[in-house]
Amino acid sequence: VLQILFSLLLFVLFANNRYHSCALAFIFLLREQGEKEYKEQMQLLFSLLLFVLFANNRNHYCALAFIFLLREQGEKEYKEQMQFLFSHLLFVLFANILKLNNYFLLSSVNHFKMEINKLTGIVVDLRVKIHSRIGPGCFERVYEEILYYELNKLYIKVHRQLFLPIQYEELQIENAYKLDLLVENKLVLELKSVSPLPSVYFKQLKTQLGLLNLKHGMILNFKVDLMKEGIHRVYNNFGEEES
Repeated sequence: VLQILFSLLLFVLFANNRYHSCALAFIFLLREQGEKEYKEQMQLLFSLLLFVLFANNRNHYCALAFIFLLREQGEKEYKEQMQFLFSHLLFVLFANILKLNNYFLLSSVNHFKMEINKLTGIVVDLRVKIHSRIGPGCFERVYEEILYYELNKLYIKVHRQLFLPIQYEELQIENAYKLDLLVENKLVLELKSVSPLPSVYFKQLKTQLGLLNLKHGMILNFKVDLMKEGIHRVYNNFGEEES
């Protein structure tokens, strides 16, 4: 009877993701079957928990459950299978890292030396994605917040609404100008939602690049019919590649 109950609980509790209840029920039932059966079937429980918890990315619950259950099997088995647990945890952690977006892999391998054209390419792709989903009718802050969100999703370093000082001779002026977005300390993004786009915005961005001593900037205007019409690169030929 206990064996039947054991099997039913195994099916129902695992099927309903009740891992903690399942583990407690199994420990209670197995103890009732005697010392030999208890140790043998604890191994079965260990394997099932390993499969189900890892399959559902419950790595922290998995580790805690295994450590507790392995102690029940004796010192020798505990030490041996802790090595087994450690290996599986490493495998799952690396597997989850590899599932992240390819842009993250690009930036993590060469994060501090991302080539500017690749970086602007990412920005252009995101701008197209946002424009196609949202359309041209929102305030600038809406597009700015979404782009900031998308860049963070890709683990790209970005500062938003960055107030910066300027030095005029011996005079330090705080909060003298503001950047919409500064990406990887090398690309200044100004987001607009206006039509037509005044030429003064290009001069404003070039001034900001000069104050920062940076070379690359982009104006992204979302109030356009065609997406390609809203992408403008601005250069400061005397600036550095990165601040």
